[in-house]
Amino acid sequence: MRRDTRQALLQVSAMSGTSVAIVIAGGACAAAALAVWWQTPELHVQTGAHDAVAHMELLGEYPSDIRSITIARDGASAPVWRIMAVGDFFQIHSVRLTAGENPADALLFPGAARHVLPSSGAMYRLEAGIAYRITICPLATPGLCRHARFVLPSR
Repeated sequence: MRRDTRQALLQVSAMSGTSVAIVIAGGACAAAALAVWWQTPELHVQTGAHDAVAHMELLGEYPSDIRSITIARDGASAPVWRIMAVGDFFQIHSVRLTAGENPADALLFPGAARHVLPSSGAMYRLEAGIAYRITICPLATPGLCRHARFVLPSR
């Protein structure tokens, strides 16, 4: 076999190995992305005539493993309410939000949380007609927090 032909076959063989490695790496990335998607709860706020409910269920019905929940005025950095897990996480389905006073403690399933804000008192206040942003940070995806914007209706 001529030297040029042998060299060309070696290059094709090396390229095939690279293609296989790229396909394997691409498959691993897709599997990792699927795992992140599977473990990351959706966040949406359902607004009714008198209140709103922030839903963060996994697959629409299971409580999610959450590290923190924060509510702030949209565009502001200072939160009006924040709870953080005691330990690794707490589990929660949803949070009911109303114009006026809201309880600082949320209804949790397994796990425990402490309210960071407000730092004292058992209530925090939300105003009707003001845009707010809720942020949840799940346990499984530390760098991937979900955000949703909502406006509470007046009573």
